[in-house]
Amino acid sequence: MSNKTITLTLVGLVILIFFSYFMLQNAVFDTGMLVTNLLNEIAQTAQQENWEKAAQLDNQLEQVWAKYKFIITLNFAEEDYSTFGNSLTSIKAAIITKDASLAVSEVLTAKEMWNNLIKVVPEP
Repeated sequence: MSNKTITLTLVGLVILIFFSYFMLQNAVFDTGMLVTNLLNEIAQTAQQENWEKAAQLDNQLEQVWAKYKFIITLNFAEEDYSTFGNSLTSIKAAIITKDASLAVSEVLTAKEMWNNLIKVVPEP
């Protein structure tokens, strides 16, 4: 094989890998609206003090996060990933303790972090 053939093959492989990665990432970004919607619903139910429904929504949010967090880890430092996970834990704690103001505060924090996580080029 000539050098030109090897070079073109490697360039094609790199392009294929990047294309596959961005397609997978796009699937997560589409899921971003589901996460945002769940966070909004949790905030609304917490304000209405409907804790049973808030707990159900929080469980759905955990399932969505568990399903897609692997792709987030490829794109972000451990701190961003951990901080978002900690925010989800704080939301759960606020729901358990039935603290509406803390729940809404943590939801707003999580929404801001999530919106940054799903950007193609996130802010630091």
